[in-house]
Amino acid sequence: MKIEKQLFIRYIIDSFLYLISFGFAFYIRFFTSIFGKPPIDIFMMKSYFITILIFLPIYLIILSFFDIYEIFYKYSFIEILRNRFKGVTASLTIFFAASFFIRSFSYSRLTFILIWIFLTIIPSVIQYCLVQYYLYTNFLFIINKDRKEMIKNKLHIFKEIIYVDNIKKEDIEKLIKQRQPHYLFLILEDITNININEINSLSTFYNCKLCLIPELSLKFPINMKKKSFDSIIYFVFELNILKKHNIIIKRSFDIIISLVSLIIFSPLFLLISIALFFEERQIFYLQDRIGKNGKIFKIIKFRTMRKDAEKQTGPVWAKENDPRTTKIGRILRSLSLDEIPQFINILQGEMSLIGPRPERPFFVKEFQQQLPNYNYRHIVKPGLTGWAQVNGLRGNTSIEKRLEYDLYYIYNFTWYLEFKILFKTIMEFLFHKTAY
Repeated sequence: MKIEKQLFIRYIIDSFLYLISFGFAFYIRFFTSIFGKPPIDIFMMKSYFITILIFLPIYLIILSFFDIYEIFYKYSFIEILRNRFKGVTASLTIFFAASFFIRSFSYSRLTFILIWIFLTIIPSVIQYCLVQYYLYTNFLFIINKDRKEMIKNKLHIFKEIIYVDNIKKEDIEKLIKQRQPHYLFLILEDITNININEINSLSTFYNCKLCLIPELSLKFPINMKKKSFDSIIYFVFELNILKKHNIIIKRSFDIIISLVSLIIFSPLFLLISIALFFEERQIFYLQDRIGKNGKIFKIIKFRTMRKDAEKQTGPVWAKENDPRTTKIGRILRSLSLDEIPQFINILQGEMSLIGPRPERPFFVKEFQQQLPNYNYRHIVKPGLTGWAQVNGLRGNTSIEKRLEYDLYYIYNFTWYLEFKILFKTIMEFLFHKTAY
């Protein structure tokens, strides 16, 4: 089915569901006793009816701004519900703002709460079913065989993936005729020997949209922002975690949490300091760590090991029941209380609350030789806790696995993930002790 026909059907269905939702809400509010039965008159019914008709095209236009009618391959129900929620909320907000200037008639707020619920849930269910079983979109991916391993986990939901030895214009035209896709996807680097304008003209002729995928976006989930300068179109690659507004919010969050934590832990901080002073005559342990952009800083921890712990062995990993730890140090490590002074590092801007754990220069140099991508974790500030740590990867665990989790956090940063890590850290601290 053509895209235009699909969109027309969706507009018709949404219009119908819009009228049904209004009618159902109106009936429940004014013709049942569920919320009380207020009096109604012809003028009120006429006012509602006129409002419904006038607001319908506005409602459909607003929905289009929230990707409700964007054609994708099998939305998840959560995606549909989220977009629908945003669209309906924006629509009704505009309606209430407009109704403020209408003094001749007062609309029932309860009625519109019911409408908001019905317009969010019912069309979401209908749209999900339609996209899954009827109004689906035909996608065609034509990709070089040597990229199969790179993309198999990225595009696993798509069935129409054609692997070829070498992409040629004639092959593309033949496959478009056979498959009749709505969208044709090609990796940009695969067609450097073909004129893109010719491929675009070819796909347009067969009513198919050409989509080009930069190879970098398959390797890493980097956002690309389209910009232009003097009619020259270009794309800026940017990480969500490095956007200015997220940096400011994250830094503000770090300062607030660190200050609050130091105030809360201040009595414990004092007791630990006194105990360590009497045991080893030293309270803090300062150690070189690698921070953002490879800059070395001094991490602050409560001293938990003997002064000469690495005199004979050199830099080594801590291990369970480590004989180098002191009596008090063993307790502090098991409860992760030796990490409390790192809130000072966070206040100084050397660390963040959440990020990849900072490593010592000796180990960083070693890991960089083993893992080419290891240095990528230093494009953000190191953290007191991180995605790897809350997934059990701390201490003497797989470096490859930890790097995988650290990079996942960097390239997939969202505030949902940030608070999820924070919550799991608190749960780990309270109930699941894995530190040593």
